[in-house]
Amino acid sequence: MSKNSSDKVFQLVKSLTKPEKRYFKVYTSKQAGDKNNHQLLFDAMDKQDEYDEELMKKGLKSSLANSLPTAKTRLYDALLRALDSYHANSSIDAQLKRTLHCAEILYKKGLYDQSQKLLDGAKKLAYRYDKHTSLLEIFMWEKLLIEKDNYENVGDDELEAMMHENTRITK
Repeated sequence: MSKNSSDKVFQLVKSLTKPEKRYFKVYTSKQAGDKNNHQLLFDAMDKQDEYDEELMKKGLKSSLANSLPTAKTRLYDALLRALDSYHANSSIDAQLKRTLHCAEILYKKGLYDQSQKLLDGAKKLAYRYDKHTSLLEIFMWEKLLIEKDNYENVGDDELEAMMHENTRITK
């Protein structure tokens, strides 16, 4: 990892609020126990006022210090995953993205009714807050749900209403 990339990890660590730092520690301890490499490296960076890789290496166990570039890349990814989880419901857009992702997972597992139920809730939320981009994605998933049965369970009026609504949203 280049010095610039190391600075990115350090900057991210230093930008975290106290609640985000606590959440990260809880998040990573659930995955790998109380003192995993992510936490060791995180703590070493968090203690520094300015990034000093040589000083940090001295305080780390040799196996971690020897694989520091990889460890920093993994720490950066873990921090972003934890922040994503921490802020998952911080905005309507984040809630919609998460719901749509869950609907996609259910669809891929063949749990179509459950997927449709999530899409129904997401659609109400998207309409309430005028989230047109999310509505287009919801319509795409609804279309896939209808197509999987070759349009057997949907009438012409319903199809026409869907097409009209899709067109209205895209304008």
